Amino acid sequence: MASVDEAGGSKFVFLRPFPEQDEYFLSDSLPFLVCLVIAYLAYVLKIGPDYMKNREPYKLKNTILVYNAIQVILSAYFVYLSLLSLIPFGFFPDTCVEDDPEKRKVMIYAVYIYFLGKITELLDTVFFVLRKKYNQVSFLHVYHHSSVIVGTWLMFRYSISQTAVYAAFINSLVHVVMYFYYFMAALGPQYQKYLTWKKHITTFQLVQFVSMFCHQVIMLLRSKNCTHSVAGLIYVFYSTVLFFKLFSNFYNQSYNKAQKKGESQRKSQNEINNDKTQNDTTVSDDNKIKAN
Repeated sequence: MASVDEAGGSKFVFLRPFPEQDEYFLSDSLPFLVCLVIAYLAYVLKIGPDYMKNREPYKLKNTILVYNAIQVILSAYFVYLSLLSLIPFGFFPDTCVEDDPEKRKVMIYAVYIYFLGKITELLDTVFFVLRKKYNQVSFLHVYHHSSVIVGTWLMFRYSISQTAVYAAFINSLVHVVMYFYYFMAALGPQYQKYLTWKKHITTFQLVQFVSMFCHQVIMLLRSKNCTHSVAGLIYVFYSTVLFFKLFSNFYNQSYNKAQKKGESQRKSQNEINNDKTQNDTTVSDDNKIKAN
Protein backbone atom coordinates (compact mmCIF):
# COMPACT_ATOMS: atom_id res chain seq x y z
CA MET A 1 0.00 0.00 0.00
CA ALA A 2 1.50 3.31 -1.07
CA SER A 3 2.35 5.97 1.46
CA VAL A 4 -0.21 8.80 1.58
CA ASP A 5 1.64 11.10 3.96
CA GLU A 6 4.93 11.46 5.73
CA ALA A 7 5.92 13.41 8.83
CA GLY A 8 9.08 13.26 10.88
CA GLY A 9 10.26 10.15 9.05
CA SER A 10 7.10 8.19 9.79
CA LYS A 11 5.01 6.84 6.94
CA PHE A 12 1.24 6.60 6.88
CA VAL A 13 -0.77 4.15 4.80
CA PHE A 14 -4.49 3.60 5.01
CA LEU A 15 -4.30 -0.20 5.35
CA ARG A 16 -1.25 -2.33 6.12
CA PRO A 17 -1.75 -6.09 5.67
CA PHE A 18 1.01 -8.67 6.06
CA PRO A 19 1.28 -12.01 4.20
CA GLU A 20 1.30 -14.04 7.44
CA GLN A 21 -2.28 -13.00 8.13
CA ASP A 22 -3.60 -14.75 5.04
CA GLU A 23 -3.27 -18.18 6.65
CA TYR A 24 -5.66 -17.37 9.50
CA PHE A 25 -9.34 -18.31 9.53
CA LEU A 26 -11.60 -15.27 8.92
CA SER A 27 -8.64 -13.13 7.85
CA ASP A 28 -10.42 -12.07 4.64
CA SER A 29 -14.01 -12.34 5.79
CA LEU A 30 -15.29 -8.83 6.45
CA PRO A 31 -18.61 -9.62 4.67
CA PHE A 32 -19.08 -12.61 7.00
CA LEU A 33 -18.39 -10.46 10.05
CA VAL A 34 -20.83 -7.80 8.87
CA CYS A 35 -23.49 -10.51 8.39
CA LEU A 36 -22.68 -11.86 11.86
CA VAL A 37 -23.17 -8.42 13.40
CA ILE A 38 -26.45 -7.95 11.51
CA ALA A 39 -27.68 -11.37 12.71
CA TYR A 40 -26.63 -10.45 16.26
CA LEU A 41 -28.55 -7.16 16.13
CA ALA A 42 -31.60 -8.86 14.62
CA TYR A 43 -31.61 -11.45 17.39
CA VAL A 44 -31.10 -9.16 20.38
CA LEU A 45 -33.43 -6.41 19.15
CA LYS A 46 -36.23 -8.37 17.47
CA ILE A 47 -36.04 -12.15 17.08
CA GLY A 48 -35.01 -12.94 20.65
CA PRO A 49 -37.51 -10.66 22.43
CA ASP A 50 -40.32 -11.91 20.17
CA TYR A 51 -39.40 -15.51 20.94
CA MET A 52 -39.37 -14.82 24.69
CA LYS A 53 -42.53 -12.70 24.69
CA ASN A 54 -44.87 -15.38 26.05
CA ARG A 55 -42.25 -17.51 27.75
CA GLU A 56 -40.85 -17.55 31.24
CA PRO A 57 -37.22 -16.41 31.58
CA TYR A 58 -34.67 -19.20 31.37
CA LYS A 59 -32.65 -19.66 34.56
CA LEU A 60 -29.41 -20.80 32.89
CA LYS A 61 -27.51 -20.65 36.18
CA ASN A 62 -25.13 -23.52 35.44
CA THR A 63 -24.67 -22.42 31.83
CA ILE A 64 -23.77 -18.89 32.92
CA LEU A 65 -21.40 -20.15 35.61
CA VAL A 66 -19.54 -22.28 33.05
CA TYR A 67 -19.57 -19.48 30.47
CA ASN A 68 -18.17 -16.88 32.89
CA ALA A 69 -15.52 -19.31 34.14
CA ILE A 70 -14.44 -19.98 30.55
CA GLN A 71 -14.30 -16.25 29.83
CA VAL A 72 -12.09 -15.67 32.87
CA ILE A 73 -9.70 -18.39 31.66
CA LEU A 74 -9.75 -17.13 28.05
CA SER A 75 -9.16 -13.53 29.13
CA ALA A 76 -6.23 -14.62 31.31
CA TYR A 77 -4.83 -16.51 28.30
CA PHE A 78 -5.18 -13.39 26.13
CA VAL A 79 -3.25 -11.42 28.77
CA TYR A 80 -0.51 -14.07 28.66
CA LEU A 81 -0.30 -14.01 24.84
CA SER A 82 -0.11 -10.22 24.82
CA LEU A 83 2.71 -10.19 27.36
CA LEU A 84 4.71 -12.54 25.11
CA SER A 85 4.94 -9.56 22.77
CA LEU A 86 4.88 -6.62 25.18
CA ILE A 87 7.57 -7.78 27.61
CA PRO A 88 10.36 -8.87 25.22
CA PHE A 89 9.61 -6.26 22.51
CA GLY A 90 8.74 -3.42 24.89
CA PHE A 91 5.49 -1.70 25.85
CA PHE A 92 6.71 1.46 24.07
CA PRO A 93 9.39 0.35 21.58
CA ASP A 94 11.20 3.04 19.60
CA THR A 95 11.81 0.62 16.74
CA CYS A 96 9.45 -0.81 14.12
CA VAL A 97 8.75 -4.10 15.87
CA GLU A 98 6.15 -5.22 13.32
CA ASP A 99 8.76 -5.03 10.54
CA ASP A 100 10.58 -8.03 12.04
CA PRO A 101 8.89 -11.19 10.61
CA GLU A 102 9.51 -13.32 13.70
CA LYS A 103 8.28 -10.68 16.14
CA ARG A 104 5.36 -9.91 13.86
CA LYS A 105 4.15 -13.52 13.99
CA VAL A 106 3.90 -13.32 17.79
CA MET A 107 1.96 -10.04 17.58
CA ILE A 108 -0.40 -11.28 14.88
CA TYR A 109 -1.24 -14.48 16.76
CA ALA A 110 -1.93 -12.59 20.00
CA VAL A 111 -4.30 -10.11 18.35
CA TYR A 112 -5.96 -12.85 16.27
CA ILE A 113 -6.83 -15.01 19.28
CA TYR A 114 -8.09 -11.89 21.05
CA PHE A 115 -10.31 -11.14 18.02
CA LEU A 116 -11.83 -14.64 18.16
CA GLY A 117 -12.56 -14.05 21.83
CA LYS A 118 -14.64 -10.99 20.96
CA ILE A 119 -16.93 -13.22 18.88
CA THR A 120 -17.59 -15.54 21.83
CA GLU A 121 -18.58 -12.55 23.97
CA LEU A 122 -21.70 -12.05 21.86
CA LEU A 123 -23.19 -14.76 24.06
CA ASP A 124 -23.39 -12.17 26.85
CA THR A 125 -26.34 -10.56 25.12
CA VAL A 126 -27.88 -13.86 24.04
CA PHE A 127 -28.09 -14.90 27.69
CA PHE A 128 -29.56 -11.52 28.70
CA VAL A 129 -32.37 -11.97 26.18
CA LEU A 130 -33.08 -15.58 27.18
CA ARG A 131 -33.26 -14.49 30.83
CA LYS A 132 -35.37 -11.42 29.92
CA LYS A 133 -32.78 -9.09 31.41
CA TYR A 134 -33.73 -6.45 28.87
CA ASN A 135 -32.45 -3.61 31.05
CA GLN A 136 -28.97 -5.02 30.40
CA VAL A 137 -29.46 -4.87 26.63
CA SER A 138 -28.65 -1.16 26.49
CA PHE A 139 -27.34 0.88 23.58
CA LEU A 140 -23.90 0.89 25.21
CA HIS A 141 -23.88 -2.89 25.59
CA VAL A 142 -25.12 -3.69 22.08
CA TYR A 143 -23.01 -1.08 20.30
CA HIS A 144 -19.90 -2.08 22.22
CA HIS A 145 -20.19 -5.78 21.38
CA SER A 146 -21.13 -5.29 17.73
CA SER A 147 -18.54 -2.63 16.90
CA VAL A 148 -15.62 -4.24 18.73
CA ILE A 149 -15.83 -7.36 16.53
CA VAL A 150 -15.24 -5.36 13.36
CA GLY A 151 -12.73 -3.10 15.10
CA THR A 152 -10.56 -5.91 16.44
CA TRP A 153 -10.66 -7.63 13.05
CA LEU A 154 -9.46 -4.37 11.48
CA MET A 155 -6.59 -4.16 13.98
CA PHE A 156 -5.65 -7.79 13.33
CA ARG A 157 -5.86 -7.63 9.55
CA TYR A 158 -4.68 -4.16 8.62
CA SER A 159 -3.11 -2.45 11.62
CA ILE A 160 -0.94 -4.88 13.55
CA SER A 161 1.21 -2.97 16.04
CA GLN A 162 2.22 -2.87 19.68
CA THR A 163 -0.79 -0.62 20.29
CA ALA A 164 -3.07 -3.38 18.98
CA VAL A 165 -1.33 -5.85 21.28
CA TYR A 166 -1.54 -3.42 24.20
CA ALA A 167 -5.27 -2.95 23.58
CA ALA A 168 -5.72 -6.73 23.70
CA PHE A 169 -3.69 -6.85 26.91
CA ILE A 170 -5.44 -4.13 28.90
CA ASN A 171 -8.94 -5.07 27.73
CA SER A 172 -8.37 -8.73 28.56
CA LEU A 173 -7.09 -7.73 31.98
CA VAL A 174 -10.31 -5.80 32.57
CA HIS A 175 -12.31 -8.82 31.43
CA VAL A 176 -10.56 -11.16 33.85
CA VAL A 177 -11.91 -8.99 36.67
CA MET A 178 -15.29 -8.40 35.05
CA TYR A 179 -16.12 -12.02 34.26
CA PHE A 180 -14.89 -13.11 37.68
CA TYR A 181 -17.38 -10.64 39.14
CA TYR A 182 -20.15 -12.08 36.95
CA PHE A 183 -19.16 -15.61 37.97
CA MET A 184 -19.39 -14.73 41.66
CA ALA A 185 -22.71 -12.93 41.14
CA ALA A 186 -24.14 -16.00 39.38
CA LEU A 187 -23.37 -18.18 42.41
CA GLY A 188 -26.29 -16.67 44.28
CA PRO A 189 -27.26 -14.18 47.01
CA GLN A 190 -24.91 -15.71 49.57
CA TYR A 191 -21.97 -14.44 47.49
CA GLN A 192 -23.53 -11.32 45.98
CA LYS A 193 -23.37 -9.51 49.33
CA TYR A 194 -19.58 -9.47 49.01
CA LEU A 195 -19.65 -7.89 45.55
CA THR A 196 -19.53 -4.23 46.55
CA TRP A 197 -16.90 -3.24 44.00
CA LYS A 198 -18.92 -3.21 40.78
CA LYS A 199 -18.40 0.49 40.13
CA HIS A 200 -14.64 0.01 40.33
CA ILE A 201 -14.87 -2.27 37.28
CA THR A 202 -16.37 0.63 35.32
CA THR A 203 -13.57 2.86 36.62
CA PHE A 204 -11.06 0.27 35.37
CA GLN A 205 -12.79 0.31 31.99
CA LEU A 206 -12.49 4.10 31.80
CA VAL A 207 -8.80 3.89 32.69
CA GLN A 208 -8.22 1.37 29.89
CA PHE A 209 -9.64 3.73 27.25
CA VAL A 210 -7.41 6.57 28.44
CA SER A 211 -4.38 4.26 28.46
CA MET A 212 -5.11 2.98 24.92
CA PHE A 213 -5.37 6.54 23.64
CA CYS A 214 -2.14 7.56 25.37
CA HIS A 215 -0.33 4.43 24.18
CA GLN A 216 -1.13 5.24 20.56
CA VAL A 217 0.02 8.86 20.96
CA ILE A 218 3.29 7.77 22.59
CA MET A 219 3.91 5.19 19.86
CA LEU A 220 3.41 7.84 17.18
CA LEU A 221 5.99 10.03 18.89
CA ARG A 222 8.51 7.25 19.59
CA SER A 223 8.24 5.05 16.51
CA LYS A 224 10.16 7.22 14.10
CA ASN A 225 10.64 5.97 10.54
CA CYS A 226 7.84 3.41 11.06
CA THR A 227 4.78 2.84 8.91
CA HIS A 228 1.42 3.45 10.56
CA SER A 229 -2.04 2.37 9.41
CA VAL A 230 -4.33 5.39 9.10
CA ALA A 231 -7.38 3.13 9.44
CA GLY A 232 -5.97 1.74 12.67
CA LEU A 233 -5.22 5.21 14.02
CA ILE A 234 -8.73 6.40 13.22
CA TYR A 235 -10.26 3.38 14.94
CA VAL A 236 -8.13 3.69 18.09
CA PHE A 237 -8.72 7.42 18.56
CA TYR A 238 -12.40 7.32 17.59
CA SER A 239 -13.32 4.24 19.63
CA THR A 240 -11.41 5.22 22.78
CA VAL A 241 -12.95 8.71 22.87
CA LEU A 242 -16.46 7.44 22.10
CA PHE A 243 -16.34 4.55 24.57
CA PHE A 244 -14.90 6.81 27.26
CA LYS A 245 -17.86 9.12 26.75
CA LEU A 246 -20.43 6.29 26.76
CA PHE A 247 -18.95 4.55 29.79
CA SER A 248 -18.65 7.89 31.62
CA ASN A 249 -22.36 8.48 31.05
CA PHE A 250 -23.10 4.98 32.31
CA TYR A 251 -20.97 5.60 35.41
CA ASN A 252 -22.72 8.88 36.19
CA GLN A 253 -26.20 7.44 35.69
CA SER A 254 -25.52 4.22 37.57
CA TYR A 255 -23.49 5.49 40.51
CA ASN A 256 -23.31 9.27 40.89
CA LYS A 257 -27.00 9.93 40.24
CA ALA A 258 -28.02 6.85 42.21
CA GLN A 259 -25.90 8.04 45.13
CA LYS A 260 -27.40 11.53 44.99
CA LYS A 261 -30.90 10.04 44.76
CA GLY A 262 -30.19 7.87 47.79
CA GLU A 263 -28.89 10.85 49.74
CA SER A 264 -31.94 12.88 48.75
CA GLN A 265 -34.27 10.09 49.85
CA ARG A 266 -32.45 9.76 53.18
CA LYS A 267 -32.64 13.53 53.68
CA SER A 268 -36.36 13.53 52.92
CA GLN A 269 -36.91 10.62 55.29
CA ASN A 270 -34.96 12.42 58.02
CA GLU A 271 -37.07 15.53 57.51
CA ILE A 272 -40.24 13.44 57.78
CA ASN A 273 -38.94 11.79 60.93
CA ASN A 274 -38.01 15.18 62.39
CA ASP A 275 -41.46 16.58 61.58
CA LYS A 276 -43.06 13.52 63.14
CA THR A 277 -40.92 13.93 66.26
CA GLN A 278 -41.83 17.60 66.50
CA ASN A 279 -45.52 16.84 66.05
CA ASP A 280 -45.38 14.11 68.69
CA THR A 281 -43.65 16.53 71.06
CA THR A 282 -46.26 19.21 70.40
CA VAL A 283 -49.11 16.79 71.02
CA SER A 284 -47.43 15.62 74.21
CA ASP A 285 -47.01 19.21 75.42
CA ASP A 286 -50.64 20.00 74.58
CA ASN A 287 -51.79 16.97 76.56
CA LYS A 288 -49.73 18.12 79.53
CA ILE A 289 -51.32 21.59 79.36
CA LYS A 290 -54.79 20.06 79.19
CA ALA A 291 -54.00 17.80 82.11
CA ASN A 292 -52.88 20.77 84.13
